[in-house]
Amino acid sequence: MSLFLFLLFATQVSAEGDLISDQTHVYYVNSWDSKTGIYKEKQNGSGIELILPLTVDGDHHLELLKVKDGWVFYSYKNYLNKNHGIYKVQINGKNNTLIQNINYDSYQMKMAGSWIYYLESSSSNGCSYKLNRLNSVNLNQEQLHNCINMPIFEIADGYIYMNNLVKGEMVFTRLNLDGTKKHQYTNFKFDGPKFAVVGDWIYSRKEDAPNNVIRVNMKQGKQQTLTSHTGRPKYSADDIKVSNGYVYYTIWNDKLQSFELYRTKLDGTGDQKIGPAYRDFYISNNRIYSFSSLKEPRKIYAINGSKVTVVNAKGNSSTGAVNVEKINLTPKYGNQLYPGFGKGLNFTANFVLGKNKRIYLLEDNGTLKKIDGRLTNVHQFAETSGYELIVLKYDGTVSQWDGNTKSEKGVLTPAKGIKTKVVDISGYSTNKIGLLANGNVVSLVFQPTSKLTEKDLVVPGLKDIVQISASDEYSLALKKDGTVYAWGKNEFGQFGNGKKSYNYQDPTKISGLKDIVQIHADETYALALKKDGTVWAWGENELGQLGKAGSTKPIMLKGLSKIVKLSPGETNFAIDNKGEVWAWGANHYGQLGNGKPNYIWKSDDDPMFRSVDTYYSALPNPTPVKIKGISNVEDIAIRYPHQVIALTKNGQIWKWGNQINISLSYDGYVDEAKNEQMLKQLKLQLTPKLVTTVK
Repeated sequence: MSLFLFLLFATQVSAEGDLISDQTHVYYVNSWDSKTGIYKEKQNGSGIELILPLTVDGDHHLELLKVKDGWVFYSYKNYLNKNHGIYKVQINGKNNTLIQNINYDSYQMKMAGSWIYYLESSSSNGCSYKLNRLNSVNLNQEQLHNCINMPIFEIADGYIYMNNLVKGEMVFTRLNLDGTKKHQYTNFKFDGPKFAVVGDWIYSRKEDAPNNVIRVNMKQGKQQTLTSHTGRPKYSADDIKVSNGYVYYTIWNDKLQSFELYRTKLDGTGDQKIGPAYRDFYISNNRIYSFSSLKEPRKIYAINGSKVTVVNAKGNSSTGAVNVEKINLTPKYGNQLYPGFGKGLNFTANFVLGKNKRIYLLEDNGTLKKIDGRLTNVHQFAETSGYELIVLKYDGTVSQWDGNTKSEKGVLTPAKGIKTKVVDISGYSTNKIGLLANGNVVSLVFQPTSKLTEKDLVVPGLKDIVQISASDEYSLALKKDGTVYAWGKNEFGQFGNGKKSYNYQDPTKISGLKDIVQIHADETYALALKKDGTVWAWGENELGQLGKAGSTKPIMLKGLSKIVKLSPGETNFAIDNKGEVWAWGANHYGQLGNGKPNYIWKSDDDPMFRSVDTYYSALPNPTPVKIKGISNVEDIAIRYPHQVIALTKNGQIWKWGNQINISLSYDGYVDEAKNEQMLKQLKLQLTPKLVTTVK
């Protein structure tokens, strides 16, 4: 083993100062002051609090694992009495609890779901480690791999990855999370001990030039050098992490006698020097935290697109941004689609937001087309009608973009009267709303002559809001305590109060809902996702979108569990924690992907006008079914007319459903011969089909 590999392995195993986070706070290990233990502070670096005093020194090792459901999970090892335990403590520092004692010689703790994965020393059969996992709920323990030689592994996209020695050769290996289906990649080799997996790519450091970053395509075996740093000591490279479309890494600077933090895009373009850093750094919620093993202040950087700003210990930004190189490149889309419902694909799926923060038109053949050059540095967007968008940028400003056509430069109009930073937007047709950083909800107005103030635009009766969703004539707001409010028209019972009434001007709390983490307002009904992974629905149930029962009060949909994302419409879609898709509702164009369209021909006879309209119509499909043939899904939406678009975590675009822009109808009563003639016009893809992997 090279000296470089040995040094990095030693660093990895003994590293302290791990940082984990939830939506509002970061939690980290303090090992350098007299008051050591687990600290908690707000995301902006303020409100520092010691929640659990623990001894952290050469005889005690503390490693944070995860924040989950209000608990901090951690590993604590006492070298003196050779005791090693897995613990949890509430985020307020109360109820510190031992979950389970494990083997003293265990390392590399990682938590995924309820399972804690770790390496245990082994001296049998020439193997250095075994890979085990412990269930934090029922305390089941399992051995997943009995012979590992390198003390490092990573968990990504539902798999375990490791670089292992097999008969003296480095072989990259993948396992399912339960240890099954071991796959060894024989089409490539790399020696970097620290690595990250994003889609089909492995990002690591070169052994013979460790200051540089490489990536290897697991499918093709192709290796690519992404960065070039010469004139540095050979063994000066250290940490590497991948976050939100960038590879972050540190290099030692002999002249400054300190590490420097760099980042490059996933394809190696736009290499940037961010600034000084310590050996270890962590990335959470657009913040970079770097820790020293000495009594020196933490270094915090705020990430805002192509800009990185220094943040001091009190959380206030410094007067100037860190100098970074300007990025001028033609985007390469491989693994760069921005994930997340409402952020990547919008509800009609005409546009996609790339990880380079730019909006692209999604063309019929599945390719992405660059449009208006002003649609950059975008955090979120919503297509409100036709090719009209409302666009939220990373600086918190909102504009309306009217594209007129697919290719021409559109009209960009800023929202009027808003001074506070906007953090979330939603809109449909004439109903457009925004969520401010202070928790207030405002109406979005783009009329050029409007003289409204922010106070005029605030929706009364709402505070501490964390998410919004707007349909054409009513809106929903999710409060940070997990409750939901509605206002606007209640024609179909969307307010969940068992009534159908015309209008509610003031926001009304929806009874029977708590612990909600995601909301969606469709035209005639609403969906909500609970933190336990169950789906709740209320309103009109014309096509079975509320399941078999249906109700104007919130009810739980049967047949769905462990859901993490929702996408509503005539056909509803839900993505579970394994990346599999469930669908229910309309299936007349094959939207359920089961090869069995469900439809009926209907006629409307209007005696006044002496006319008859016959049209192709959907039948209800109230039971959720799993869509076969597609997995690892990150985002999904319906693209007009009734065409389903799915985006996977590795950048693949899949389609099924209606493939041509026609609707089936004719003048006259239902006629079987005419029906068959009309049906021949359809071009249906009845099961998911891979269109392209954007590169």
